[in-house]
Amino acid sequence: MQCPRCRDQYSTEGDLQPRIIIVCGHSYCKRCIGVLRKDDSGVITCPQCGQMSKEPDAPNVALMSYIALHTQQSNPDKIRDVAAPRQAVVCQHCNSKEVRFVCYQCLPAGFRFCQHCCETEHSRSFGPLRHHKPVPIDQVKYGAVLPDCPIHPSRACEWFSFDENRFACEDCMNDPSISTENYVDIERAVSDVRDAIPSLMTKVSTMRDRLQVTQNKLGDQLGKMDQVKLSAIEKVRIDFQDFEMALRKRLAYVESQVEETATNQKHLVNEQIERVEVALGSLTTSLIQANLLNQMYDYSLLQRASSVLDQMKKQVVELQDDDLNEPMVPSEISIYVTPEFQTAIDGLGLVGGGPSPKSFKCVMDGGIIQLTWEKPDQHILEYEIICDLVFSEAESTSPAMRDHSFPRHYVTEGHDLSKRIDNLLPGMKYRFRIRSRNKSGWGMWSPSIHGITPSFPLEINFSGKIVKIPLPHDGLYRITACGAKAADGEKKKGGNGAIIEATFKLDKNEVLEILVAGMSTVKGPCSGGGGGTFVGLNGRQDLLIAAGGGGGTRGYEDDDQDGKDASINPNGLGGQGEKWASGGMGGKAGRDALWEGPCWGYGGAGQFENSTSSQSFVSGGKAGEGGGFGGGGAIGAYGGGGGGGYSGGGGGRGGGGGGSYVRSNGLDVVKNIGNTGHGSVIIQVVKSPAET
Repeated sequence: MQCPRCRDQYSTEGDLQPRIIIVCGHSYCKRCIGVLRKDDSGVITCPQCGQMSKEPDAPNVALMSYIALHTQQSNPDKIRDVAAPRQAVVCQHCNSKEVRFVCYQCLPAGFRFCQHCCETEHSRSFGPLRHHKPVPIDQVKYGAVLPDCPIHPSRACEWFSFDENRFACEDCMNDPSISTENYVDIERAVSDVRDAIPSLMTKVSTMRDRLQVTQNKLGDQLGKMDQVKLSAIEKVRIDFQDFEMALRKRLAYVESQVEETATNQKHLVNEQIERVEVALGSLTTSLIQANLLNQMYDYSLLQRASSVLDQMKKQVVELQDDDLNEPMVPSEISIYVTPEFQTAIDGLGLVGGGPSPKSFKCVMDGGIIQLTWEKPDQHILEYEIICDLVFSEAESTSPAMRDHSFPRHYVTEGHDLSKRIDNLLPGMKYRFRIRSRNKSGWGMWSPSIHGITPSFPLEINFSGKIVKIPLPHDGLYRITACGAKAADGEKKKGGNGAIIEATFKLDKNEVLEILVAGMSTVKGPCSGGGGGTFVGLNGRQDLLIAAGGGGGTRGYEDDDQDGKDASINPNGLGGQGEKWASGGMGGKAGRDALWEGPCWGYGGAGQFENSTSSQSFVSGGKAGEGGGFGGGGAIGAYGGGGGGGYSGGGGGRGGGGGGSYVRSNGLDVVKNIGNTGHGSVIIQVVKSPAET
């Protein structure tokens, strides 16, 4: 910043201090103001606007504040000089009288005024300066006004703690109830901070230099990336130019083949035309001779008739079976692309996006449709499957079909090679297509394949997943649920699963959510608990029927215990043997058999509550280690797991069986024990809509 008259740089002190003309607001240095004040009248004429002012000039504190800040930013080494405490020497305005006040709002380091200048100059300056509050010099210490103590408001703070980041007064330092061991006087604190600033600035500058180097390197990398991009684009263009050239050569070759074939066909047609013209000429001559023969007298007629008639008979015989009577029709010109060439085109993905997956098939898995395919020879990001219901003409107008919207879309991960499709109507035909997405986008849809869901009676077997079955119409449905058996141990047997049957009146569009139990496995001589089978209505909270799984077994010694069979009642059974735990009640999990640290067998899960090792039906039915899908309890250190079910079985040397359940509106309920394998669910239509 410089004076507009003398062009010298402004300063916060001395003759180059900026001064402002009150009337017009233009600023000049203090030296130029003295030159502009021509006589003792005190009149100043502004060189810029020509206005005359008798008002005395005043320091431009806003401009001095900016100059001080600019000095700090551009000269970090002078921070100590700019911000250091100023000794009270003379007024910075009149440069003659002793300092009595300091204004820290005019300058960050404080602007010093004598008594007279503070009352006359500072107070009558521009409006914003009238809100400044000069501080008496005797209240200034260490270059600033000390704050009041928050505990002793009448005392100024002269001590500071870096650990607590707070000030303290002398009374605080003498108060035994206040810990002041980390406090230092403000002068030392300020000195410590000032001493720390240069080293921190050096570190920051070093870090800034490093970051600038990193920034430059990153800029170079961006440049290289642009070069790599341009190189890749150029290579792609060259590849496609080569491919275009190959296609053009292929096109020229195919066109030459078409031209050659067409030329050959034309040649044959022209030959036939020539033969027809010759035959026509011969026949025309014969007709003329016959007409002339007709006009001759009897003697002449007889002389010529023999040769003319013989020639005409010969022509009729020769031309009757000749191919000239069937005009040649040009055949279709078929030019086939070689398989190798077609493979090369497909490999380039000219349609855009991923290639169509190969060997797309539809198989049945546990009564549920499963789609499988082979991975293409490219990196695939994801697959999309579309499922359509194939209606017959009668079904397309059936009210039972109208509530189900199709098509449905499913998206799977790029590493998946199969997809189970549930929530499909029983006994219906469905159409499936698949496509893949690579970095270029989605590819073409595959050809359609078809699958037919099983009809009633519908049997759903163990698959390790929860499936959904929508009901196509109102009616009475009989459901048979079988819980899973626990695997036999080395010496003892695992418990059998429950078999529970009941009939329910269900409505169209309601959805059965089904978990089919799995058998447990053996680890050493012990086995986990068998899983429970569950059938929920429109979710997993509203349970229609559940069949408990059998309890696992220990099997170390001959006097160990078999696992208990499942319970046909809602409560799970407790384990048995020397160490055992109780079964669950009301849809809760069975307890673990604990004794002096190790677990002798983990309890099975229920409908609502997870056990220590396995999940409830509501949570997904995941089994514990060695347990069966459907909440089967894990194998313990010295015993078998409890069975899963409506309420879980307890653990023990012989695990307890899981409980079974039938909703209160179930009809014709039958309960048995004896399932010796994985679980299952069978659904039969007892009465059709018309019958109900």
